[in-house]
Amino acid sequence: MGALFADSTDRDKAQLAEIRALDRQMIDDRAYNCSCGHERAKHWRGGACEVCLCDGFDETARSRSIWLSIAASRAANRSENMTQQPELLSTEPWTREAFPTKEAWLKGRRQGIGASEASAVLGLNPWKSPLQLYGEKLELVEPDATESEAMEWGLRLEPLIADKYAAATGRKLADPEPFTLYRSRAYEFMTASFDRLITGDPRGLGVLQIKTTGAFKAEDWEDEPPVYYQVQVQQECAVLGATWGSLAVLIGGQRFRWFDLARNDRFVGLLVEREAAFWQRLITMDPPPVDGSDSAREILRRLYPKETAGLVVNLPADVIDWDAELQALKVGLKGSEARKQELENKIKAILGEAETGICTNGLQFTWKASERKGYVVEATTVRTLRRKEAK
Repeated sequence: MGALFADSTDRDKAQLAEIRALDRQMIDDRAYNCSCGHERAKHWRGGACEVCLCDGFDETARSRSIWLSIAASRAANRSENMTQQPELLSTEPWTREAFPTKEAWLKGRRQGIGASEASAVLGLNPWKSPLQLYGEKLELVEPDATESEAMEWGLRLEPLIADKYAAATGRKLADPEPFTLYRSRAYEFMTASFDRLITGDPRGLGVLQIKTTGAFKAEDWEDEPPVYYQVQVQQECAVLGATWGSLAVLIGGQRFRWFDLARNDRFVGLLVEREAAFWQRLITMDPPPVDGSDSAREILRRLYPKETAGLVVNLPADVIDWDAELQALKVGLKGSEARKQELENKIKAILGEAETGICTNGLQFTWKASERKGYVVEATTVRTLRRKEAK
C-alpha cells in the first residue's frame, strides 16, 4: 500500500499516518457484559470477541439497551454542540476499528449506522426501509447476507474499476485494509467503510465509492448518481472529515462514468439529526412507521409476541378510515395485497401489547395469541388480528 502514496502531499501523508495509528479502541467506559470467558483485551470496540466472535453482550434487550442508551446519550449531547458549532463536523477526529474476519466486521457494523445504511434512515433506500434497518439493529430480523451474482461481480470488478478511475482522473488511490470500520468520534453512531481513499489532491483526502449496475439502470446515472449513493458519500465525508468524494460506476459491464461530489455541510447536519433520532428509537424500542412488507410483519410479531390480557387502548380516528379501506380491499374493490398488509401492520403497531383497541365509533380490533399445532413444522404461537363491529 505504501507505494501508492509516493506522490502524496505532506498533508495527505499526515492524515494517512493518523489513519494507520488509530487502531481499535477498548470500551473502558461502556457497559460491558460478556460471558465468553476471554479476557477484556480480546474484545474490539463494538464488543465482538476476536477469539470466539461472540458479540460481547448477553442476548437480552436489557444489556443491548444499556449499550445503546450510553451511545445515544453521547450522541444527543454532541448533536446539541453540532447545532451551535457546525464547524465541528469537519474538525472532530474519527477512530478506526480493525476486525480479524468478515463475520466480526459485520457484527461491528451493528453497533452503528453505516454510510450504506444512511439512505435507509432517510427513507431513500429502494432495498431497505427504516423499519427493516431498525429490526436488523435490534436483531429482530437477520439482514440478507446472501451474496447475489451481481454482488459477487461487483466485488470482483472493484479493483479493475478503481484502476480505470485512477487512469481516467490521474489521481492516486489508497486501498484501506480489509474489515476496517471508521467511526465518527463526535457522533459515535456514524460509521463508514471506504472502497478507496483519494490522495494527492489539492482539496485534501477524498473518499471513493465504486459501483456496478446493469444497463437497464443507465438512466439513473445520466446526469448525476442516484440520491441514495450520494447520501452514502456524504456520510463518508462526514466520518472522515473530508471536503469531497467521488463515485465511479461501471454500467452494463462496458460503460464507465465518474462523478465528483462536494461535501454539503447543511445536508450532513440534517443527516446527523435524523440518525440521532433513529438511534433514540433503538433505545426506547420505538419502531419507525410500518409498511406493507413481510419484514414489517415479522418485526411486529417479534416486538409484540403476546398481548397483555385485558389491556384496552383507544385507537386514533385514522383507524376508522383504514378500516373502510381494508373492507374495500377484502372484497376486491381496489388496491393490492401489499396495501392490505400495510394497513393491518399499522393497526398492530398501535395495539402493541394491548389485547383490544376501540375506535371512537365503537369499532373494535383484537390481536390475540393462539397456539398453532405443529405437524411437519414445530408448533408456534401466533397473534391474529380480528375486527368486531360496533354494537
